[in-house]
Amino acid sequence: MPTYRKSSQGLAIKGRVLRWGVMPPAAGPARTRWCVDHGLESLTDATRNYGIALREIMVHLPGGPSDLPPPYPLHLVHTEELALKVGRRRVTAWFKLHNRLDRLDRDTRRKGGVLLDARWHLAEKMSYASLQSAADAFNWLDDACLDLGSEVLVDVSSFVNRPVTPRPVDELVDAAHATAHAAGELFGGLFGCKMVYEDGRWFDQCIVGLLHLRFGNSAGLRIRFRCTICETDPADCEHELGKSYTIYAARTVDGECTVCQERDCSEHVPGSPYSVIAKANPADPRLREVSLTPRPRDPLTRITSRSIDNKHLLKNLGRIPEQGEVVLDHACMYPCTGFRRMKDTEG
Repeated sequence: MPTYRKSSQGLAIKGRVLRWGVMPPAAGPARTRWCVDHGLESLTDATRNYGIALREIMVHLPGGPSDLPPPYPLHLVHTEELALKVGRRRVTAWFKLHNRLDRLDRDTRRKGGVLLDARWHLAEKMSYASLQSAADAFNWLDDACLDLGSEVLVDVSSFVNRPVTPRPVDELVDAAHATAHAAGELFGGLFGCKMVYEDGRWFDQCIVGLLHLRFGNSAGLRIRFRCTICETDPADCEHELGKSYTIYAARTVDGECTVCQERDCSEHVPGSPYSVIAKANPADPRLREVSLTPRPRDPLTRITSRSIDNKHLLKNLGRIPEQGEVVLDHACMYPCTGFRRMKDTEG
């Protein structure tokens, strides 16, 4: 559920304020365990997808791995001056490779072949998936670190399917941060991280850049709940939450399956019995207000894009681009300059 908010300075932001059907515990060990488990799962996905993207990219590089810009620790915090210097070099190197591959692809097509084929598009898809999963992992694990402290060990064996030494939670946070920068540079350098034109202004939606804004959205809601067994208020029904009951599948007046609450369900046959766990499902939500908070209830309810001031566009492009143009964001190829938390952004 996205929302826009404008400040007195004219800044517009777009962000996720609610994920339907997802509500982490408010506090305590259950919330910490929730964040660790989701963080490790996302970090595993990010690492796997990054490997797949690299494998598919290598197929298209005439010189193999040597064609890629040399690895650089973008996740380490740099001064503004050094980040600018290094970032410009990285952008030049990546765009040189990108343009070279485009020329080779055009030459290959003139000869009746294709260089940047379906596997190249798979590499684009997987590099973006790795970036998104790494950002999610960072948000989950950074939240858990606030409760656990940086030196608490976390068992990651079940997520890598092999016995490994437990790792401090802050190492996992750093791993997610490093993977986000690596995947972001790969995606931005070879496929292009594009700005978006909407409502008369340009928006930056770079996942790497927005990841470093350490605040999110808190939604004020009015929600009614209904029992998954009898569809009435759980406070008034006789079903014990967490206990299994047998019900007969049917469709509500809204077309939802009474077993899984999905409208397009083809698995549960109306009239057939199924075992269902009694839960309090949210229904008829009403969004009342949204506020920025340094620690959102759901760690993934973050800013997803922000408007770009015309002065910034003039400084970096020399002009204001027109609607329909392709405008690339280079932030994902620049080193980290640190995180901005709410106390750093006051005013």
